[in-house]
Order: sequence, then C-alpha cells, then structure tokens
Amino acid sequence: MLKKKNRLPKEIKIKDGNRFSSKFFLTVAIKNREGFSRFGFVVSKKIDKRASFRNRIKRQLRFYVEKNLDQIREGIDMLFIAKKEIAGANTKEIYDCLEDTLKKGRFLK
Repeated sequence: MLKKKNRLPKEIKIKDGNRFSSKFFLTVAIKNREGFSRFGFVVSKKIDKRASFRNRIKRQLRFYVEKNLDQIREGIDMLFIAKKEIAGANTKEIYDCLEDTLKKGRFLK
C-alpha cells in the first residue's frame, strides 16, 4: 500500500500543470514544496459502473508507483486520470504505459 505521505490529499486541486496524455490515462503534474512526491488516481464511472473494477485499476496503478517510488523524482504532485481504453488493457500494458509516461515527462531519476 502506498504510504500516506505519498498520497495526494483530496483538498489539493491541480488545475494548471504539465499534462501528458497516453493511451490509457491523462497525467497532470505540478511541483510541490514537500520533500517527497504525492500521487492521486481517478477512475470515473464512465469507464465502468462496477466499483470493484474501478478499484482494481486504481490498485494496479498504485502498485506500480509504490514499487518504483525510489526511481521517481521528489517534489512532484501527480494525478493520473484513467481513460476508457484502460478497461480492455491487461496489467503489463498498463505498467508499460505508466513507465512511458514517466519517461516522457522526465519524472524518473
């Protein structure tokens, strides 16, 4: 499970930041004043009505971020917003897409 300090609080509104689009999600990132990075994950009901399905996608995204947290730069707030295409993807495809997005945005050390 992602540590509490690395979770993006609900009060934080990311309106203007760097946006990166990929096949499965939109990523919005801004710098923060903390000494660590925080992450948020949004999976809308437009993707699937079942909460269990949406939670599974969020768990997959969180798991990847947790395992690669030491490779991600500090001081960034990131919000991952899932697209409809993620519904048909398997775990490996999602992980590859996440890695490509982090490389594209230069968020890896």
